[in-house]
Amino acid sequence: STKDFVLEAATKHTKSMQKSSEGFLPKSYTAAYSSFKKGAKRAPDNTAGAGWFGMTPTPMTEELKTDLAIIRNRTYLDPKRFYKSADKNHKIVQLGTVIEGPSEFYSSRLTKKQRRANFTEEIMADPASADYAKNKFKEMSREKTRQSQMRKKKPQKRARKFY
Repeated sequence: STKDFVLEAATKHTKSMQKSSEGFLPKSYTAAYSSFKKGAKRAPDNTAGAGWFGMTPTPMTEELKTDLAIIRNRTYLDPKRFYKSADKNHKIVQLGTVIEGPSEFYSSRLTKKQRRANFTEEIMADPASADYAKNKFKEMSREKTRQSQMRKKKPQKRARKFY
């Protein structure tokens, strides 16, 4: 029984240490490091995948970054409107142009005067959102100055009572 155990362990050891083209190396070693022989790794696929028809990422410009920041923080632009939580910051972004239908001619169409080159300029030109942002900024600055004055004001020491 002990003899069989020793023979079995010895045969397992010799099988794993058989001579390969690299020499006497364990099979697990050669299997783990065989990827070095295959050459350089393939570049990772940076498209959105087959489900999105291989959509490629748009180059990130400063204009696009500011537009995405405004979309991400759109909940702070209008206090009356609720938005679901924004998507995470994804690498692949596509831009498009909204073309109005003929039924929207009078209801929700932007006039030529209101149209801007990008989303950021459009929001900055909107008087309602500009007024709201201005008022919010004033309110926040007032609160900040009030807090700083409270910090500067030292608490007065209480008079001790002597009994």
